[in-house]
Amino acid sequence: MKKTPQPARKPEPETATGAAPVLPQLTTAVEQNVKPVVTEAQRTAAETSVSGRRAVSRGTIFLAFYLWLLSGAIMISLIARYTQFFPGDKTIARNLQRQRKPWIRQFMIAISEVGFPRIGIPLTFSIAGIFWILRFRLEAIFVLLTASSNILNTIVKHLIKRPRPTKELVTVARVINEPSFPSGHVMQYMNLFGLLDYLLAT
Repeated sequence: MKKTPQPARKPEPETATGAAPVLPQLTTAVEQNVKPVVTEAQRTAAETSVSGRRAVSRGTIFLAFYLWLLSGAIMISLIARYTQFFPGDKTIARNLQRQRKPWIRQFMIAISEVGFPRIGIPLTFSIAGIFWILRFRLEAIFVLLTASSNILNTIVKHLIKRPRPTKELVTVARVINEPSFPSGHVMQYMNLFGLLDYLLAT
């Protein structure tokens, strides 16, 4: 006699202490707590955005200022290509390094750490994510593109080939095996935070 196959039993839903209900609960919590905050932030961002004419006017001023800075940077780069030190380089470095106050050292280290990839990359993505959530999609893409300054920095460094100061001249806090000019940290800060200034103004 042939047996009729029994239908497979569906697994019982897990209790409140199991893993199954966790996702719906998390989704509900996000909708109740995070979504209203994001919606309010989007509304505020939309309301505080300036008019197109004012944005163009402010943007033109910023671009003119940027071109002025860029021309100065090119001039300094040419000087750096043919000189080992700028006037006052060693004096300023030594005077800063004579400051033995712990808070000054910690402050300098904190500023410097932001320029290294392990903090700089997540920071850039986080800022871009905020702009994306606030529906400034084009601005978010431009924030991400500021990371390309590392490529430009590498090219310029190898064109200028300016050596880093040695331990006989200054106190070397960290050995970095690449030319010293232009500073990768400064280029990243100018690109990222300079763009943020521009976006907030326009």
